[in-house]
Amino acid sequence: MTTRKDKQPPRQALSREQVIDAALELIDRHGVEALTMRRLAEVLEVYPATIYWHAGNRAQLIARVCQRVFEGIELPDADSVPWTEWILQLAHRSRERLGRHPNLAVDFTSTIQISASSLTMADRLLAVLEDAGFTGEQLVMVYNTVLGGIFGWIAAEFASEPVAGDSDWVSEYQHALREGGGADLPAIHRNFFLVANRAFMLRWSSGRSTPMESSFDFAMRTMIAGLERMRDA
Repeated sequence: MTTRKDKQPPRQALSREQVIDAALELIDRHGVEALTMRRLAEVLEVYPATIYWHAGNRAQLIARVCQRVFEGIELPDADSVPWTEWILQLAHRSRERLGRHPNLAVDFTSTIQISASSLTMADRLLAVLEDAGFTGEQLVMVYNTVLGGIFGWIAAEFASEPVAGDSDWVSEYQHALREGGGADLPAIHRNFFLVANRAFMLRWSSGRSTPMESSFDFAMRTMIAGLERMRDA
């Protein structure tokens, strides 16, 4: 006697949100370079055409993923903190959010952000700076300084290591800095144990494994203090 196989429940329709979520998870695990429409389709068990239908081409999909990450940056309350603290909180919240998705950090900062969330951040920052007393051309310069300082740092801190999975270059680089730089690079040689793997251009580990939080905080506070002095001059 044969039995009829149970019917499989109908697959629920795939949504754009599911595509974006799956793309972000794939990037988090394997990096942006691993994201292809075919691979994502395999993960979601659909045809590649379905991915294109919901999210556009690969560049458009990455832009949508970046927007999703941007949406997770909670803006500070401008009514409860002074403008200097508002900017500092924005900086740390942005770094914390992108730090959860370091594989996307560089693409995030190299992609022009055009979304409701990015426009809201832009509007709030402009309003905070206006209330602080910045106007005219100075307002534009300060605005660009703040966002460039925050997101430029984040991109540099979480940049990929030069040769993933190859440890030989690390020991060679360390030796070159510590031993070979005495004559040609005297300042690096003198300060090797202070700056080694802690300073830009002198690191062999990304901020993904060796965070630079204290340096980031110092940089943001220094930037804000400089803007405050310029305003009061």
